[in-house]
Amino acid sequence: MLDDIATSLRRIAEALERIERILQAMTSPVEENGMEESATEERYTIVDWAPPSEESPSELDLGLSQLADHGNQAAIQEAINWLESLNCTVLDYKVVSPEKELWDWFAMFLGNRFDNLQEFYEKWKISMNNKNSFELFLNNSRDTKISDNVQFASRLQEFSLISSYYYNRKTRRLMIIPLFTPEINNFVTGDWLEYYISRIIWNIINSRGNTSNFALLRDIKITLPNNQNTEIDLLVTKNSRKIWIECTSSRYQQSVENWRQISDYLDLPIEYKIAVALKSPNDSVTRYSFQQVARMTLLSLDELPSALSNLLS
Repeated sequence: MLDDIATSLRRIAEALERIERILQAMTSPVEENGMEESATEERYTIVDWAPPSEESPSELDLGLSQLADHGNQAAIQEAINWLESLNCTVLDYKVVSPEKELWDWFAMFLGNRFDNLQEFYEKWKISMNNKNSFELFLNNSRDTKISDNVQFASRLQEFSLISSYYYNRKTRRLMIIPLFTPEINNFVTGDWLEYYISRIIWNIINSRGNTSNFALLRDIKITLPNNQNTEIDLLVTKNSRKIWIECTSSRYQQSVENWRQISDYLDLPIEYKIAVALKSPNDSVTRYSFQQVARMTLLSLDELPSALSNLLS
């Protein structure tokens, strides 16, 4: 009984500490829901922001019988036929089109500035589990990092992807009050990386001015020849060339067993089987070991654009 009382008291004390931090942030000199325009000693550069059109969503949830007029029909069907030729049963999938939607913009902002936003992202991801607010202490950070973090918070709040944020210019403390909808949780815990990689792929294709014989499929639910149900993150087809991509925002080692099982059935050169990890090893020995076990190529976020550009050339 005493243990139960002690546990309850500890939880109450933790809750009071969180309330105190929020009250301090709200009563200190802060910037809330956007950046002040008045002249101050600290000025941060705001990059151009063009909100996506609500009339052109980038991702189309399609059933197997609803393919007409969405993307390159022949290339889509070729990708499906290829999987079925490997004795994989295709249960469902999504087609990613070139038009951007709201999630794409936030994924690109996060991915392109991940070095500066990594701490924000990691704490945001943790908050999805513990349902708490989180703080960043930026007093020793570069101006560009401060700018990216405050702007990211501002845009998230503007589009109702977080409840609110508070930034104290004096202490350079940023507090985030998250929202916990299923869509936001999915985005934070992994979907953002698929959106980001999809945009990289489409940017490469569009930059070359030839979208014929190209299709990009996402979240492909299949049954493997051993009757195990699984899911492929991304499958690219261009001029009969296939690229299979898996991505994880967690420890990539946790996915090796599942990836290896899929890899055994997908008849592709190892450089066309890509695993993207936010934290990948720099040493060649560890990467070679992964390649031998998973039968895939391990790439970091920074390495991915050039690798895809070469494979799609």
